[in-house]
This record gives sequence, C-alpha cells and structure tokens, in this order.
Amino acid sequence: MDSIKERLEISDEDEWKAVSGLLTKTYDAQRAVRSATGSIFELMRPGGDRGPRSGGMFGTPSPELEALQKAVEAKASASELKDKLATLREVRKAKEAELTKAQEELRKVLSVRQEAVAVQLGLLP
Repeated sequence: MDSIKERLEISDEDEWKAVSGLLTKTYDAQRAVRSATGSIFELMRPGGDRGPRSGGMFGTPSPELEALQKAVEAKASASELKDKLATLREVRKAKEAELTKAQEELRKVLSVRQEAVAVQLGLLP
C-alpha cells in the first residue's frame, strides 16, 4: 500500500485514510470477482490433484465454481449443470456489481491524475 500511496502522491494522512479504505474495498471486490470467475488453471493442478486449493493467482475458487467443477467431473445431468451454471452466473453478477460500486466510490475521491494512476495499476477500468 505504501507504493500505491507514493504513486497516487498522497501526503496528507487524512486523505490517505479515506483513500486506503476504498482501495482495500476495491481490492477485496476484485479478489471476489476472480474467485467467482475462476480459471481452468485453478481447477486443474499438476499431477491431476484436484483437492482443495488454498488459493493461487486467482484466489480460492468460489464454492459455486467448485460445485460446478464437481458436477462436470461427475458427469451430472444437463438439468443439474444448468442449475449450477445459473447459480454461478448469479454470484458472478453480484460480485461484479459490488466491484463496480467499489470502483465508483474510489473514483469519486481521486483527482484526475490519481484516477489515471489507478487505471494504470488495474484498480479502475
């Protein structure tokens, strides 16, 4: 966080308190989206080990993504797969809405220059 504080050129501690809380909220929301989005690389480990994951580059997969993976591996019925997909998509949509809200709250407190830096850092779209 110190390097972000430097990049945003924030020297006032009160301003930093406000911004750092919103940064944390944005990071957490990004992690939640990645967890619900997943990746094929997170679902498959070397050696075929598909046991519980402690998290990786994309974080720990969401329970909904895990449930979908198990249903696929078990060759579940089309109906069950549709249900798992619908649930996962609902969760993703909610997480993406939370991320958008967090990003908008962050954007409101940043100057235009700080917003540009935040975009470079991947905090804002």
